Amino acid sequence: MKFIYISLALLMAGAFMNSAAQAQSSFDLTAGNTGISIGDSEGVNGIRLNFRDSRLRKVNGLNATIWVPREENLYTGTINGVALGLPATGFENLNGVGYSWLALVSMGKIRGVTSSGIATVASENYGVGLAGVANVSAEGSGGVFVSGIANVSGGSFSGISLSGIASVTADHQRGISAGGFAAVTGESARGITFGGLAAVVGEEKRGITVGGLASVTGEQLRGISAGGLASVAGGGFRGIQVGGLAAVSGENSRGIQASGLASVTGGEMRGISVSLLAAISGEGGRGIMAAPIVVSGGQFTGISAAGLVQAGESFRGLNASGLITAGETIRGLQLSGFGIAGRDVSGISFAGGFVAAENLRGASLSSAVLAQQLSGLHVASLFTYLPDEGRQYGLVLAPVNWNDGIQSGLTIGIVNYAQNLRGLQIGLINIAQEGGFARVFPFFNYGR
Repeated sequence: MKFIYISLALLMAGAFMNSAAQAQSSFDLTAGNTGISIGDSEGVNGIRLNFRDSRLRKVNGLNATIWVPREENLYTGTINGVALGLPATGFENLNGVGYSWLALVSMGKIRGVTSSGIATVASENYGVGLAGVANVSAEGSGGVFVSGIANVSGGSFSGISLSGIASVTADHQRGISAGGFAAVTGESARGITFGGLAAVVGEEKRGITVGGLASVTGEQLRGISAGGLASVAGGGFRGIQVGGLAAVSGENSRGIQASGLASVTGGEMRGISVSLLAAISGEGGRGIMAAPIVVSGGQFTGISAAGLVQAGESFRGLNASGLITAGETIRGLQLSGFGIAGRDVSGISFAGGFVAAENLRGASLSSAVLAQQLSGLHVASLFTYLPDEGRQYGLVLAPVNWNDGIQSGLTIGIVNYAQNLRGLQIGLINIAQEGGFARVFPFFNYGR
């Protein structure tokens, strides 16, 4: 404290002496430009005390002022050592330590350690910066910066940025960026980005991104992204994406995607996609999709488990649904509480209600089977039905087997009907409009 009081006294003395001797500009106690300079001198090796600088070139040692320069073009000089503002100071470059009660302002570069009661402002700032309100650099910055409200870098930032409200980097961020409310990077970021409300990266992000409400990446995301409400990647992602309500990837996803309401991949999903309401893949993929509602816009291969409904272009693998499985192509093992419907269904299908397909192959067990083309083994507890131009191969077992097309295989039931019989019917009543050795015959009928 004594040093501060002495400095203030000398600064005030310098101010009075400057006003009394403006022509001299400073009172110097120096030998070979080394010593103490009081006033607006061009520089000194030692201690320089002045009210407000306007012609500074270089100080090697301590430079202390009461106020910042009057005009922007008067922020001149390089300080190698200590820049002291009581309460404020300004200069061009600093290599060393800077401290001010209010503001510390540089029009050039700061390299070292700075502390200010309100704000530290520089064109470029590299080192350690502590500010009661804000650390601001118009261009690049790097190091460790802590502020009560905001850390702002108009260019790129590398290091650790911690602020009470917002940490903002206009260009690229490398390291840790954390804001009590928001952490924002205009272009790419690598490392950890944390925002109490939102963490936003405008382009590519690699590393960990966490937002209390939202985690948003404008383009590609690689690493871990978590948002209390939503995690959004405008491009694709590789890694882990978690959203309290939604996890969204605009393009392809690789890894684990989980959400409370919806997990959405605009492109192809490879990995695991789970949600408490819906898992959606715009172009299909490979892996595991699990949710009450599962939707695939392309071919999905792997395990799809829907508590209610799954629908899409193509499912291959293990396909399970509480109510309905529907798709253009369904292949593998299908399990459905009520129905399975598709243009092409093959493999093994189990449904509590029905199995319906334009082309049904393999084996099925359900209450009802409806198909245009049917081959394999199919068992129904109620009936099977083929419409006009339908064709049945293989073995079909049901109480009622009704075929308005051509039967080329074997049907076993109570009532068997075929518009054109070319196979064998076994049942209590067997009807063949065409092809049978009899139009109606008990116990069996076969095509001629």
